[in-house]
Amino acid sequence: MVEISQLNEDLLGQILKRVSDPDDRKRVSQLCKQWFILEGLTRTSLTFLELRFLRQVLPRFPNLVTFQTSEPIFKDVDLKFLAQTCPKLETLNLDTTKLKSGFLPMNGLHALSLGGGLPKLSELFLGGRDNVVVDKWLHELPHGNLTCLDLGHCRFVFDKGLVVIGNVCTSLCYLNLAKSKISDFGLRLLANGRCSKTLKTLVLSQCCYITDSGLAHLRNMQFLEELDLDYCGEKVTDI
Repeated sequence: MVEISQLNEDLLGQILKRVSDPDDRKRVSQLCKQWFILEGLTRTSLTFLELRFLRQVLPRFPNLVTFQTSEPIFKDVDLKFLAQTCPKLETLNLDTTKLKSGFLPMNGLHALSLGGGLPKLSELFLGGRDNVVVDKWLHELPHGNLTCLDLGHCRFVFDKGLVVIGNVCTSLCYLNLAKSKISDFGLRLLANGRCSKTLKTLVLSQCCYITDSGLAHLRNMQFLEELDLDYCGEKVTDI
């Protein structure tokens, strides 16, 4: 009979990857130091409840693919540390729509680029966040893989941000702009941008500054399949 101590870490890691239940993984990690380390190395998803422990906890999980937190983020150094520590992230979920504490640093996610930029990032959820200001940082990230961008209920999302989104997001399939302050001019910029060739779902619910004239520009989006116009006000009539 082979003892566990005789198995190499690669084989143990393969075994642990087959354990998907969070409670089971937690129990395994408590068996000994070796399993504790391996559980961290094979973890692909993490929800962070208190960012004050970020530097103590995150280095244990360098292979994360998904990171989620609804905590307010006040410091650029925290975003830089996240990008440096978990460069394999594909999904970054900072959605805080249901809460009232969705702060980001003054320059939005600019600090991610200082930590390496998350080259594999494909899904970015920022719902409900303050200081999103996409025009200050989106062009700095490796945006070629970005397929999903959720800016629903974010403050400070204006036409200026749509210039950047339209021009740099060449693989974007899903875009949520719910309750933003964009206008018909912004829709024209978006519809004539490079993302118009890939976008399939566009959420414009509660965008009260757009009209039928602005929506007419969306005819340029040949691959658009879903358009959400709920509660856009009286100026949107031709649906």
